[in-house]
Amino acid sequence: MAAVWPQMVVEESNLAFQIGALRRVLDRGRTGDSCIQTVTRRGYRFAPPVRRLEEETVDRPTAFPRGDASSPSSQSIIVLPFANLSSDPEQQHFADGITEDLTTDLQISGLFVIGSRSAFVYNAKLADPKQLRRELGVHYVLHGSVRRLGSRVRMNVQLTDTETEGLLWAERFEIDRRNDRRPPRPDAASGAS
Repeated sequence: MAAVWPQMVVEESNLAFQIGALRRVLDRGRTGDSCIQTVTRRGYRFAPPVRRLEEETVDRPTAFPRGDASSPSSQSIIVLPFANLSSDPEQQHFADGITEDLTTDLQISGLFVIGSRSAFVYNAKLADPKQLRRELGVHYVLHGSVRRLGSRVRMNVQLTDTETEGLLWAERFEIDRRNDRRPPRPDAASGAS
C-alpha cells in the first residue's frame, strides 16, 4: 500500500475495493476461478499462467498507472468529521459518533465509502472538495455539523459534488430527546436476541 499510495492514509477497505475492480475487469468473460486469488493472511496472487513476450514487442508504461482522479466512480463518497457546534467540547464524541454511524450506514448501502480513519485526517471546514477528489478519488462529500443543547439536538447535513463543488443536497434535522418516544424494536419486545 505504501508503494501504490505514498504519503497517504489509505484504509484496507480501499485495497479490497481496488482488487474487486481489477477482478471485474480481468474476469470478464472468464469461466472458473478469478484471475486474482486471495491468499489468507498474505495478500493476493495472480493465478493465470504468465508467458514472457519478446522485449521489442512490449510497450512499457513510463510510470505506475494511477486511477484517474478526474473521473472517480460515481458511487464513491467520504463522510467528513461532523463539526461540534456545541459550547461543550465533550460533545465532540457525539459528533464523531454521528460521523462513524453515517460511514457505516453508507457502506452497507453498496457505495464505496472512504473509511472513517482516513476521513478523520481531514477537517470538514478546511477540506477542499477538489483536493478530496484528487487525493482519494471520491465523487461526493457528506459533511455537516451537530449542536446539542440539553435534550435538543440539531444536525445540518450537506452533500457536495467534488467535480463541480456544487451543493447537491442539504437538510436540517432537529429533535428534542424528551419528546422522542420511539416504540421498542420488535426483537427487544419479544425478548429475542
